[in-house]
Amino acid sequence: MYFAAILATVLVALPVAVKSQVLTFYAYPQTSMFRHLFIMGGEQEEWQGAGPGRHVGNFEAPRYSFSICQTDHRCYLEIYEGLNQGGGSVQLWGDQPGDGTCSWTSPDYGYWSLSINCN
Repeated sequence: MYFAAILATVLVALPVAVKSQVLTFYAYPQTSMFRHLFIMGGEQEEWQGAGPGRHVGNFEAPRYSFSICQTDHRCYLEIYEGLNQGGGSVQLWGDQPGDGTCSWTSPDYGYWSLSINCN
């Protein structure tokens, strides 16, 4: 009976554990990530948010363009003009884009911090 209760708990929890929430993206110091990759040598910064909740951080320097590496369409990115999620912000990828989607800021403001929000 004890084994059956444990097995039932595992089987109920398994679908929840399999559902992941992930967004991995690259941030670039140029307004055109393609120009940067092919002319400037490809410097980029990789960020990931995984699991439910809000994942925050600061970029090493202002970032101007962004590309999705991996997503399960359950997270979005918010970028901020100031450090520590301060100042004005822009939400990217709330419309469920796929891997490889590229975005750049317009007008060309540099963004200093981020929040990956997963539900």
